[in-house]
Amino acid sequence: MRRLLTALILSSLLTSTALGTTIKEKGRESVQKKVSELKRERAALSFNQALEALSYTDRAILLLHQGKKEEALKLLSKAQKNIEKLIKLHPQLQLLPLSQQIVVMEYPGDLKEAEKEIEKAKELLNKGKVQDARLILTGLADEIDVITTYLPLAMYDQVVKLAQKYIKAGKIDEALDALSLIRGSLVIDEVAIPIPFIKATQYLKEAEKYQKSDKEKAIKLIEAAKRELQLAKALGYAYDYSNTYDELLKEIRKIEDNLKEGKEITSSIRKLEEKVKELSKKAQMERRK
Repeated sequence: MRRLLTALILSSLLTSTALGTTIKEKGRESVQKKVSELKRERAALSFNQALEALSYTDRAILLLHQGKKEEALKLLSKAQKNIEKLIKLHPQLQLLPLSQQIVVMEYPGDLKEAEKEIEKAKELLNKGKVQDARLILTGLADEIDVITTYLPLAMYDQVVKLAQKYIKAGKIDEALDALSLIRGSLVIDEVAIPIPFIKATQYLKEAEKYQKSDKEKAIKLIEAAKRELQLAKALGYAYDYSNTYDELLKEIRKIEDNLKEGKEITSSIRKLEEKVKELSKKAQMERRK
């Protein structure tokens, strides 16, 4: 009897561990899927025009340093014509994408670990140990950062025209100063997409899928989504929307109850998915303020 009980407990633990691993794998897959989606979007962007425009001014600067004014003027004239053509074709276009980086910073811990680290950081700050606290806070990120560098189109056009005037007037130093402003005017836009929202959305989709065929798994997935939302809140994503988090967690608890009672949860889950996506957008907007 004791052997049978031990075997049953071991079997239960193994099943629970396997289920937990499967859920974590689904979470990782959802992050990988989002990264792949972002890479496809990046591939659709055309960086060539901005790179070419920047190369014109870089080469013109080099030519001016070498005393080759006429060659520099020809190059800037070519740059001006290309930009004017671009402005005519796309009058609303203000920024040309120059480059883009996608950086994944996935938090390795869970909610309890995050809360401990946050408390530790607070204690260090209270003691004036700012740098020690900073090291902890730096690791409290769970996001995909999309960093895009843009070339301001109108500013580039104005600087090129100004540099041409200076060169024709023999004011080479002024032309060089003007052209050097272009690289300093590049616009860097950073979008932080919180990973907990990506995972929570995926877990909710999976729960909807398994609500009839495997109720236990569906409940585990709902619980995993809840943990991700709690982690997002602890890490300070969409920090201005504490009440929204509370409402979402209440809705999740209601979905759990309905699931246990065998009630339909599809419409509730889909509404919740939309609210999670909306909260993710709000979190992204907060970071861009």
